[in-house]
Amino acid sequence: MTTMTGKERIRAVFNKIIPDRVPTFEWDFYKGIIKVISGSDDTDDFIMDYDLDGIAIWQDRRITPIDGRFFKDEFGVVRAYSDEYPSAVSHPIDSPQDLSSYVMPDPDDDAIYATLQRSISRIGKEKAVIGRVRDVFSFPRDVLGFENALADFYEEPALISDLMEMSIGYSLRVAANMKAMGVEVIGCLDDIADARGLFMGPNIYREQILPHFRKFIQGCHAIGLKVIKHSDGDLNIVIPDLVDAGIDGLDPIDPMGNMDMSGIKDMYGDMIVLKGNIDCVGTLITGSLSDVENDVRQCIKSGAKGGAFIISSSNSIHKGINPQNYLHMLKCIRDFGKY
Repeated sequence: MTTMTGKERIRAVFNKIIPDRVPTFEWDFYKGIIKVISGSDDTDDFIMDYDLDGIAIWQDRRITPIDGRFFKDEFGVVRAYSDEYPSAVSHPIDSPQDLSSYVMPDPDDDAIYATLQRSISRIGKEKAVIGRVRDVFSFPRDVLGFENALADFYEEPALISDLMEMSIGYSLRVAANMKAMGVEVIGCLDDIADARGLFMGPNIYREQILPHFRKFIQGCHAIGLKVIKHSDGDLNIVIPDLVDAGIDGLDPIDPMGNMDMSGIKDMYGDMIVLKGNIDCVGTLITGSLSDVENDVRQCIKSGAKGGAFIISSSNSIHKGINPQNYLHMLKCIRDFGKY
């Protein structure tokens, strides 16, 4: 088989074509990890030098500093500074009345696409540049606060519905702008579960969230985008609903969330692309190189048959990852990822 570019491999798996080898990309990198491995914290260079197949990019933040510890993001959420995942400490919406004065950020602001455009220009001919957007749950979670959002599914369902519609409008405009720049695949990265199961009851999910999520997926397809749904945790109870909603891929098939790659491949592997799931909570942090190799071999055995598979960590290459374990993971993917 002719050697493919990374962009061609990612495109192939979504078009039900078996690529020359199993592709890999990650949603996020802690820059300190790639600097230890490569000597540089430039993610584009890392993708090229270590022959990953794609890069995933979120919109650039528009933040308003408050003091040395806090800032306000573009959605009006006050967050505490962190070098990895800033935590929310206050929220702009308390009641339905607050919606009348709430202003969404501008999805057409060119400044939020600067990093995306840079990667498209630098590596987009050879590598897949994947956009990252919200779908429908993380926006109400952020502007209301996590606990308040969950309570409002019962107490203020109309408010939650309005917020999900606002999220759809914003994210579809962002997705359309990304598509116009050359993006072919997006990931919607709203967690809806943890290792114990869904954050809300399955009936709440199906009745209140799924119709909005389906609308979002349909909107993405209408502009020609493939969509990978990301959520950590145990999604088993709603996988049929996600597939029926039209997702093109599912990630990360969380091993900590009772998600079995082999079983999900058997059930849905001819319908959607699966992405995952080398354990980034155990193996990539404290495992031996032999553990990494065993996980990569098993993951490829479970997920790669027939194509429609992208191998990656079970979430991201976060601050706690052992750099040598991730580097060995990439080597093993090249060694054992042939069809």
